[in-house]
Amino acid sequence: MSIGVVTVASDLYAENLPAWAESVRALNTQPDQIVIACQTVPVDLDLDCTIVLIPADEPWDFATWWNRAIAACDTDWVAWCGVDDTYRPHAMDSIERNDADVVGLGFQYDTGQTWIPQADNAAIRAVEGNLIPCGSPFRKSLWQRMPIPQGFGPLADWAFWVGLAFINARFASTGRIDVDYSFAGHINPPIEPTRTQIRDWVQSL
Repeated sequence: MSIGVVTVASDLYAENLPAWAESVRALNTQPDQIVIACQTVPVDLDLDCTIVLIPADEPWDFATWWNRAIAACDTDWVAWCGVDDTYRPHAMDSIERNDADVVGLGFQYDTGQTWIPQADNAAIRAVEGNLIPCGSPFRKSLWQRMPIPQGFGPLADWAFWVGLAFINARFASTGRIDVDYSFAGHINPPIEPTRTQIRDWVQSL
């Protein structure tokens, strides 16, 4: 079993790469592969990593950019963390497990709240809300069947988890805080109309 860690960095967020890289270097369980999709090749990160170069004039698209990064990661499991977020050292410990296909990482927000997911397949299928933190590790074999879908904008990860649920993925949680999440200043998209769009989409699967 192998695990990869990936991230995506537009030039607007490239300044966050050193802190992200530092958190990856500090992981107790070191990844077998690291992939960074970016518009400018980073320097001085002290990481043995695969670079996926995004054209400088290509507009940001969540699903497209993340799918490129994941496609370049040749591991059994893939964990993807936002470039402005950082892992805690234990974040990848015990991720490779036989009872789950997605393992929800717990988040500590810089605004004070915490989120430790407890969702199961049935709850995710109900599409009431996004119940798995973005960036939680998953088996790449499932992504190969169900890549991050297009057309859901910044909530594409929500559609991704729902899509995995509909192909019978098993969900679990680490039960701890694994990521320090940069939330301040982020746009918080409304649930609608995305919830309805996801429900319509899964009916076609």
